[in-house]
Amino acid sequence: MVAAVVVLIVVVASVYWFAIRDSGNDKKVTTNAEQTFTAPGRSFSFKYPGSFVQKTGIGAKGYIWIAGVGAYDLLDVKRLDNKPTSAARIETSVRQTLAAQIGTVIVSEGTDQRGGIPMVTFQVQSTINGLPLHSKLIYFTANAVTWQLECESQSQGPTIDAACARALATFTAIAPQPAS
Repeated sequence: MVAAVVVLIVVVASVYWFAIRDSGNDKKVTTNAEQTFTAPGRSFSFKYPGSFVQKTGIGAKGYIWIAGVGAYDLLDVKRLDNKPTSAARIETSVRQTLAAQIGTVIVSEGTDQRGGIPMVTFQVQSTINGLPLHSKLIYFTANAVTWQLECESQSQGPTIDAACARALATFTAIAPQPAS
């Protein structure tokens, strides 16, 4: 009985420490039913669950926004290039990059279009910390910038899948410039 209480306390403390607390103003926690992410330059926007913890003060490796319900259960937006890139070029380049990553398997790939913006999509599986990681990668050009939206899940698949579907259903963007 005492061991169960100790385990419960450790779990609650871990959840608080890693997912809820606001240390150094690096996370923004909201409880509204829905929030809107708008990219710099108002290039595009989409809606996501207000219960997601938003990480702020980022920028490493091109990430401009990360929000989710766990360390590897999240949506993120990354600026890939400050110029437009054609869907065909994205498809070829991403396929080659993913194929070269040891332990990453391309499950499916395809194209989509939202708000007049062509998109290239990849579903991939990999591992992190010895556990399976599922990612939906969506590439597109908006406002003459090439972007990636990633929907990543390790243990909260249904929550992330629903958030990703909502982001795509509410996606609006400035039309892309002609790509090279």
